[in-house]
Amino acid sequence: MTAPLVDSRLRRTSGRCIVRPVTALWRRRPFRHVVFGLIPLLVVGPVLIILLAVHLADESAPVRAATSQATATVKRSGLGSDHRGIELTWTDSGGTQHTSTVHSARPATVAPGSQVTVRYRPDDPGTIFVTGDDTTSRLADLTFGIVLSVPGVPTVLEARHRTHSTGTIPGV
Repeated sequence: MTAPLVDSRLRRTSGRCIVRPVTALWRRRPFRHVVFGLIPLLVVGPVLIILLAVHLADESAPVRAATSQATATVKRSGLGSDHRGIELTWTDSGGTQHTSTVHSARPATVAPGSQVTVRYRPDDPGTIFVTGDDTTSRLADLTFGIVLSVPGVPTVLEARHRTHSTGTIPGV
């Protein structure tokens, strides 16, 4: 007679295996905390990413439509009660001279005579965009929010995978 493949001395008399059943694992408080902590992250994370992406698409539409560029000269800066206004003069592709005021993201003192690149829509040169103005700063913030949100999802999924593959929480 050959030896059995499984040493029956390691089996409990109750017929259960050495490995703890899932119910015993569920009774452990840290395991429950991780599971209940992952659920909101797995739901809220993708929803947050989708909302930020939709908002980014809406906010960036006017900037994407501004396909023409011109070089502008700073006339005055620090305008307005918040000192964020910058007055620029520039010439569009048709040769028309424009004077525009943009609002920087922060109070600014730009030297008069400085050159900046403006973007504008050829059919609506009244609206211009300059790197560092309110709109481009808002777009940078939205992009940064998406970048911060996206790595959280793979991290949560990796922790979930480790928990399910080993049956225990890593490091606990």
